[in-house]
Amino acid sequence: MFAADPGGAVTAMTSGTMSSSRVVAPWLRPFWPLVHKAFRRTTSGTPAQAARSSVAAAPDPALADRPGRVIGPDGLPLSPPRRATDPRLAEAVRTLSQRLAPPTDED
Repeated sequence: MFAADPGGAVTAMTSGTMSSSRVVAPWLRPFWPLVHKAFRRTTSGTPAQAARSSVAAAPDPALADRPGRVIGPDGLPLSPPRRATDPRLAEAVRTLSQRLAPPTDED
């Protein structure tokens, strides 16, 4: 099992959310154009560009026997963050995931 990190993507949804006065705290609104500009500059780009990690990793048979790998936004393997390899944290995430999204008969 591996994780694919797509990074961020500028989409109509993110742009709409980033400009919604209902989402942005009132005290932050005067600064929001700067925050929005920084967001656009630090994302992976388009949705197609952000999908590179998933598209590159999905058919790669070399990942099948290399569990715990993270595929970065550029589609290349990265070392996972140290906390991601903590077995206690992994168990806590698994337990929480099962509680919040229990398996169904379709899974």
